[in-house]
This record gives sequence, C-alpha cells and structure tokens, in this order.
Amino acid sequence: MVAGMVRPIPALFFLVVGVFCFEVVRAEIYYVSPAGSDAGAGSVREPFGTFGRAREKASAGDTVFFRGGVYSIQETEITELSGVVARVFGLGKSGTELSPIRYWAYPGEQPVFDFSAVNPAGYRVYAFHITGDWLHFRGLTVTGCR
Repeated sequence: MVAGMVRPIPALFFLVVGVFCFEVVRAEIYYVSPAGSDAGAGSVREPFGTFGRAREKASAGDTVFFRGGVYSIQETEITELSGVVARVFGLGKSGTELSPIRYWAYPGEQPVFDFSAVNPAGYRVYAFHITGDWLHFRGLTVTGCR
C-alpha cells in the first residue's frame, strides 16, 4: 500500500454494523401496571395489566417495565398443568446475547407478584417456568407460592 492511500472498508463490515444497528433500533419498551389493561398499548400512559400480555408482546431486545404495586395472580393464568406441577408463566421465548428480553421493575418502584390465590389441588406452583435463553429479571418480588 502506498503512503497516503485510504484502505477500502470491506462490505461485510457494513453488513455487520447494519444488522447490529437494526437490532438496537427495533427494541421496544413496554409497561405493565396493576391498574393497567391488557387492551392497552403497553405504553407508559396505557400499560398492560398482566405479565402474560407483556410476555406475548416482548421479543429479543425489548424491555418490560413493571410499575410498583401488587399483581394478584389468579388460577386462570396457569399456562400448563403437568404431573404435579402447575406452571403459571411459561417463558420459552428467547432473547439473544446482544438483545436479551428484560423484565425489570420500573426504577424506584417495587412490583410484587402475589400467587396466594393460585392453589390448584394436588399441584405445586411454579411461578415462572423459564425455558428460554437470554432473559433478564431485575427487582421483581414473588410471594405466595406453595
């Protein structure tokens, strides 16, 4: 190479950078509140009302913020009965290493998931049955599981 010449940048570099930027740009933020509604848009002004609805919408790179308060979980939210186990929230959808799915408490607030009303006879309750990869949880409190 002659001094002063600019070395061309390989096309693969732009492809990799483009894919990375696409992943970052498409990330969504959803909000859930005990006073929300699953008919809402999942926005800060129209939050979802349940973990189940947020789980359906969230994809790799997305963040779900749970507002403070008590989420009273009901038996109708059980997603699977298997053997002696009642699985309430099945989490099989995966994020990626660069784009995990985040289920986080809203900053400065304390969301509490109360499973005390989930008591199917003969079953042990699994609040979160996690089979997906790259799922991050932060600041969520679970109570009432048996």
